Amino acid sequence: MSIIIPVYNQDVTYTLLSIQGQNLSKDDKKKLQVIVVDDGSENDVISEINKIKSKLDFELQIISLEDNMGLFNARNVGFAISKYNQVLFIDSDIILSKNYIYDMNIRIQLIPNAIFTCMRKNIDKNSSILETGNLLLGIDSSTDFDDSRVITKGKDYHIGCDKAYVNEELSILDDTDYFKELSFGSQIGIYNIATVVSGHNIALNKSLIKSSTPFSSKFKGWGMEDAYFSAKLISEGCYVIPVLSSCVYHINHLPRSGSIEQKNKEAYNNYNIYNELLNQPWK
Repeated sequence: MSIIIPVYNQDVTYTLLSIQGQNLSKDDKKKLQVIVVDDGSENDVISEINKIKSKLDFELQIISLEDNMGLFNARNVGFAISKYNQVLFIDSDIILSKNYIYDMNIRIQLIPNAIFTCMRKNIDKNSSILETGNLLLGIDSSTDFDDSRVITKGKDYHIGCDKAYVNEELSILDDTDYFKELSFGSQIGIYNIATVVSGHNIALNKSLIKSSTPFSSKFKGWGMEDAYFSAKLISEGCYVIPVLSSCVYHINHLPRSGSIEQKNKEAYNNYNIYNELLNQPWK
């Protein structure tokens, strides 16, 4: 499996240690290709990685970009040098539970035309989960998700939300029979079949991706880039399947956009771009 991790001003060592802590043999870990793409960070990403590099059994490649080009470009760069047919895109603030790679690997082999994603549990920077010893031992999966794809409440400020769902609490997984009833064109709250795929963890067969640059440069800032990537694959017959036997932990931090207001502005602009692109021929 090739694992692609874009990094911008983030300490990626927690993510790398959680990969080392996977419930896999040493030989299986050596079959992993982990690609860290430093997207012009101001902090010294390589220096931080070097502090833990001796603890890692997997192949690690670090690509340092001189300028900050955006998430889409970092993912595309990583994808371009990925060598295995199974690919995993994760963010640099994500911790994998200890059976994550095993669970994804076996599912991709059984259902090769599907996009797989796990639910998220948020943690603070002072969480004991982030202690090096715990990460290396492997982190148990949580069932106490605080992922809006599990339960959410429609709000007026949710961009793209069907107004019929405003102020209504929705159990997304249950109400859609684990996304099965989210056919193309249907929507529940802020979600449709493409937007339930969250870029903080996407696993799939590389052969499903027809473009050498699968992530669009049209999106600036936060939001909708992952949905457009997924929409193209879904339109070609891919399924979206949630994996609940594992999870990812997300390290809470301030919005990278600088503020909630700026993040919402970026999301609104990207939502409009997304809808425009859906009406154009796929490339």
